[in-house]
Amino acid sequence: MKVHDEVCGMTIDTDEAAASCLFQGKRYYFCAARCKQKFLEHPEWYVAVDDSDEGDEGGPSAA
Repeated sequence: MKVHDEVCGMTIDTDEAAASCLFQGKRYYFCAARCKQKFLEHPEWYVAVDDSDEGDEGGPSAA
């Protein structure tokens, strides 16, 4: 399945993604480990962040 790397904008295939992570219940895929790292550092720069569940398990997961 084709997806959009939220950091660099590249279109990639989920089967060929270099990295992925789970964030607020959604899996995000990245073309490179560096894009994943940038996403995990500041996910709010790339996607809408739900702050209503502070302390919940909605934060970035390195999985």
